Amino acid sequence: MRLVVVGAGDVGGAVAARWIEGGGEAVGLTRTEFRHEDLRAAGVSPSTAEPASVIRPDDAVLLSISGSAGQRAAAEVLRGVSCTRAVLTSSTGVYGAREGRLGADSPAGHSDRAQGVLAAEQAFQAWKPEGVVLRLGGLYRRGRGPQEALRKRGHAPSGPADRVLPLVHRDDAATAILAALGGDHDGLVANVVVQTPTRGAWYALACEILDLPAPDFTPGGAQRTFDVDALGALLPQPRWPDWREGLREALG
Repeated sequence: MRLVVVGAGDVGGAVAARWIEGGGEAVGLTRTEFRHEDLRAAGVSPSTAEPASVIRPDDAVLLSISGSAGQRAAAEVLRGVSCTRAVLTSSTGVYGAREGRLGADSPAGHSDRAQGVLAAEQAFQAWKPEGVVLRLGGLYRRGRGPQEALRKRGHAPSGPADRVLPLVHRDDAATAILAALGGDHDGLVANVVVQTPTRGAWYALACEILDLPAPDFTPGGAQRTFDVDALGALLPQPRWPDWREGLREALG
């Protein structure tokens, strides 16, 4: 089966490359040719063509455009376009500042960002009702993630210490996406969150590793957890289950 990745950036490109490694064929659609050389090196066929002109009825499709507005627009354009299966890389940002146990049945947050994520999910589901929606936590890897912003800033941002950070290493996110593309998970909406340190703990270790001043956070923070029961079928054994090890690897 051919995979068409609409938005073959960091995550989409990694998924396409691993699809190729598994013996498949992959097309990576991008807005510009900036990443085309890297995609070709991984065996992926890059293109700036419109998705509707590329996707065939027997394709698998990964919609991995950055930003909910772009995702919504792409899904709306694809109305009427047929494919075998489809996956959307959404975001835990859909919950906004809500507290409690957050999962597929939880209402979206009230912020503009949360409502934008929800609108993108709804547009995707209107196009492909049996498609899979994966709400990714904060992605990180070496060279990408909150640790890089911290390195550039030189100090931890202000805020509550006990607020939970939903995180997932880029490699584990790619594994979960591949599983969703390759199996029978019709209509699944799942959180892809492997690590949930508090801001206080995460930034304390990151600052220690980077030899930066210790964070000075306010006490408290929203009390919430993320329902990851459905993730077990997609990612039974994460490569980076411990955020401390993942953070040390990401910081080199």
